[in-house]
Amino acid sequence: MERPGEGTARPLTGLGEKNAAAVPEPLGALEASPPWLQPPNSSWERIRELFRDQKEYPEEPMHIVKAAFTGSLVGFVYGGIPGYLNAKKQYIEQCGGELYHNRLDAVQSMQRSAIRGFIRYGWRWSWRVAAFVTIFKSVYFLLPVGDDSVFLFSNSLLKKYN
Repeated sequence: MERPGEGTARPLTGLGEKNAAAVPEPLGALEASPPWLQPPNSSWERIRELFRDQKEYPEEPMHIVKAAFTGSLVGFVYGGIPGYLNAKKQYIEQCGGELYHNRLDAVQSMQRSAIRGFIRYGWRWSWRVAAFVTIFKSVYFLLPVGDDSVFLFSNSLLKKYN
């Protein structure tokens, strides 16, 4: 017995079975179809399929980019604030008895040193947190594509492969 979706379909006519011509089904045998119409077989093909011939980026890579950007901002602040305080403290301890023209000049010099510390330590933490978040999110979103399974938040995968 033939299962639905296999073989050929017969049009419904009143002339009987012998007069009915075989009509190929649109979703019938995919073995004879060109390779770009066949479903992806390997995990790399499924991942490439996410990025192929689309005018908009898929939802998952945009989540990865947003998470990496947010992680870099959080890392910049997380590393920058202690760096600012540490550089300010070191500058006050090391400046000793330097002579300044006025109080404003002394405060500006201390703040320049503290801002350099904020940027230095903020940058160190920024790229590290961004790299960690990017790797974590990439595995989280791309592993279900390669595994041919679906995770909880993979909405566009649900639409694409189901």
